[in-house]
Amino acid sequence: MLDLFSLATPELALHEISVRLGMAPSTTHRLLKTLEESAWLSRVEGTELYRLGPKLLTLGGQMLMQYPVREVAAPYLRRLAHQLGQTVGLSRYDDGSVVYLDCVEGPDPISLTLRLGGRAPAHCVASGRVLLAHFEPGEFERLVARGLGSCIPGMPVDVEALRCDLTEIRSRGYAVDDGAWRPGIRAAAAAVLDGTRRPIAAVTAVGFAGDLTIARVHESGVIIGRVAQEIARAMGYP
Repeated sequence: MLDLFSLATPELALHEISVRLGMAPSTTHRLLKTLEESAWLSRVEGTELYRLGPKLLTLGGQMLMQYPVREVAAPYLRRLAHQLGQTVGLSRYDDGSVVYLDCVEGPDPISLTLRLGGRAPAHCVASGRVLLAHFEPGEFERLVARGLGSCIPGMPVDVEALRCDLTEIRSRGYAVDDGAWRPGIRAAAAAVLDGTRRPIAAVTAVGFAGDLTIARVHESGVIIGRVAQEIARAMGYP
C-alpha cells in the first residue's frame, strides 16, 4: 500500500487506494486505519486524503546514518559547496532511482535544496546517469526493458541518445544536466568508486541556469570528479 504514494501521487483517497489494490473498501479502510494509528500514513487535514506519515521520516533518518560514505563525504561536500558557490549533494542508487543522502546548500541567500531521502529517476538527473554509466551495461538495459518514464512530461526518452550519453560520461568521468528533469536547473555529478571501480555514491552540484553557463557546469564536473576521488581515498579505496 505504501508503494502507491510517490512524487507524482503524494496524496490518495480511500476509493483510489481500494481500486489500485483491488481490495474491498471496507478492507482498505481497516488497513488505512491501522497504518494511520502507527504513523505510517497520515490524513491531510480537512480532507479525506491520505499521505505518507512521520514514521517514514524517522526510519529514513536511521537509514541515512547507516551509509558510512555520508559521514566520510560530509566535510568534502561543505568545502565543495563553498568552492563552487552551489548546492552540493550526495546520493546513492536504488533500483532505477537516486536517493539523496546529504545536502549542503550554496552560500547565496536563494539556493536550491536536495531533500534528504528524496528520490529522482536515475536516467533523468546527472547524479543518476553518472552512476548508471559506471554500472555494468546490463543494469541500464534492465531499466529500458522495464520502461523509462519521461523526464519532461510529453517528451519520450530517447534511449539510443541516452546510451551514447552514458558512454561519454564514463569516458570523461562526470555527467552534466541542462534542465533535463527540472527546466532552469543545471547540474554536474561524478561517482565515488570503490576498489573494483563500482559506484557507491554520486556527488552532485546544482544551480540555477541563469547563474551557470554550460562551460561553468563542465568546469564544475571536473572539480567534482577530483573531490569524488578524494572521498573514495578517504574511505580506503585506491
